[in-house]
Amino acid sequence: MPRGNFSDIQLPEWNEVLDRLARLSRSRAALGLSPTETAIFVFSLKHPLFSRLNAVIGGETWLDVFLQGAELLDRLGLFTTEIHQKAREDVILRQQEEMMELSTPVVKLWDGILALPLIGTLDSARTQVVMESLLQAIVDTCSAVAIIHIAGVRTVDTLVSQHLLKTVAAARLMGADCIISGIRP
Repeated sequence: MPRGNFSDIQLPEWNEVLDRLARLSRSRAALGLSPTETAIFVFSLKHPLFSRLNAVIGGETWLDVFLQGAELLDRLGLFTTEIHQKAREDVILRQQEEMMELSTPVVKLWDGILALPLIGTLDSARTQVVMESLLQAIVDTCSAVAIIHIAGVRTVDTLVSQHLLKTVAAARLMGADCIISGIRP
């Protein structure tokens, strides 16, 4: 623990402590523990820290050191809460990406024929995943035909149409013809 500086944990001498707390916060977040449980763990260090400080320092300066130590542990507890929150956000983002990939299944119907049933809303990000999944499946299976079924897509506006046409053009460049089925008036 750095000596003398209890007020600014952003200084370089606190990097090692903050790195350890960041690892602790991430591991506790991965285990499903709440930010409060992680902060309480850090706050539980107050008693042993103050007992040690009292044994070393004691006397009239004890109150000043006590208050500095309390503020320090509060800052460190809040730091772990921030790291915990960031780690949870990273998990959620990764899960969203995985869900998006799972929501665009490319199915091999027969040798050389693929189907891509689309359901839900198509936005730029999902359409990019659709294109990548389809093109990769075309390469992997050497398919000559890809059927893109859009009956499950509620709204096909001009942006969605453009993305679908780009996907068809990209598939043609890969040597596959595309059929778009399920188009409604």
